[in-house]
Amino acid sequence: MDSFIQYLIAGVILGSLYSFMAVGFVTLYKCTKVPNFAQGAFGVVAAYVTWWLISRQHAPFVLAAIAGCTASGLTGYLADRTAMRRMLGAPVISLIIFTYGLDTALTSAAQEIWGPQIELLKLPESTSFFTVAGLSIQYTDVIILVIGMLVPIACWAFFKYTRLGMATRATATSRTWPSLIGINVPSVMSFSWTLAGVLGGLAGVFLSGVYYLEPSLMDTFLLPAFTAAALGGFGSILGAYVGGLILGIAQDLSGGYLGPSWTTYSAYIVLFIVLMIRPQGLFKTAVSHNPLA
Repeated sequence: MDSFIQYLIAGVILGSLYSFMAVGFVTLYKCTKVPNFAQGAFGVVAAYVTWWLISRQHAPFVLAAIAGCTASGLTGYLADRTAMRRMLGAPVISLIIFTYGLDTALTSAAQEIWGPQIELLKLPESTSFFTVAGLSIQYTDVIILVIGMLVPIACWAFFKYTRLGMATRATATSRTWPSLIGINVPSVMSFSWTLAGVLGGLAGVFLSGVYYLEPSLMDTFLLPAFTAAALGGFGSILGAYVGGLILGIAQDLSGGYLGPSWTTYSAYIVLFIVLMIRPQGLFKTAVSHNPLA
């Protein structure tokens, strides 16, 4: 029983890490209707900036992480201003290929600047534990769990209840009619890319802190995060969070009881079962003609 609870807790933490990237996928998709496969590269930018400020400039972790996420947000903004804005109206496949290219460019740049060697980014309280019912739990795990819950709730509330959030959702349906009612479509697009960069950066900081830091780290988590977004229903922020939890728990339980090789298999088995039952994903509603639905 103790092993099951340990696997369950580890799965929830892994799922929370997946959800950081999955929510980033969904937030940009809500505006552009294009999956952003450079989401992991945004995380690499933030993680390296955070690591450099902590290890070389001796900055506090919180300030370094804020600076790192700001850098990744700026990277997303520049990606929109220099390339995506010029590609408005291009076929979706061209935009997807661009995000792949952006991922490769940013990862290569990180390797050129900081080198290919593995670095360690120490999270606060990473060596501190507390005991609950005989189980030792890291304080870092609690921090990840809490932030993992707050981020999707904040993003959901933003898109649901704010004018900018609704404008962002409207822009996803059309590039013409929102401008007729006063929405600045290019600015909304830039904001969406900036937000995706910040969320990708948050994922990069915590993933590199839990595991290690090297230029291709985020590529390992890109496909599971995409799978988590698909599980929840691509376009649903809360669905991306729940999808991440389901995926993380399934992987840790199967890896613990069936063997390490099942860690990968279980992700696709869960995705197959869910999409067979609900092709739209767990939280995606039926298609609506209301662009703000």
